Amino acid sequence: VLHSLSNKRVNGVFVEPLAAFLQESQPASLVGIRLRSSPEDRQKVIREAKRLVRKTVPFDLAFDESDTTQLYCAELFGYIFKTVFGKDLLEEKLPFLNQEVIRMRNFFDPKDFEIQFNQFD
Repeated sequence: VLHSLSNKRVNGVFVEPLAAFLQESQPASLVGIRLRSSPEDRQKVIREAKRLVRKTVPFDLAFDESDTTQLYCAELFGYIFKTVFGKDLLEEKLPFLNQEVIRMRNFFDPKDFEIQFNQFD
């Protein structure tokens, strides 16, 4: 699982085994989505994600999307999609800590994403 997190053991973008991610998740709180794109574009997304992991990009505690040297969880994917596709797939924002942050419901847009499972349903 690719994500960005800040805690005692990690600060920033990293890959975690699915089993470890599930163990630390709240019960009945997960939604799995898949990007609707060609296999070639998915490979571009994966390459960009791997580049950010290697770069050890820290977690964005300020939630400031204008500074891409640090990335919070949803910002990570927004940045990857903008880099690969040249457009914002996660456009809808909400106010948080005097910033506009990415709404998680962007990931439910059937135009760009396909729900694989949803524990909230």
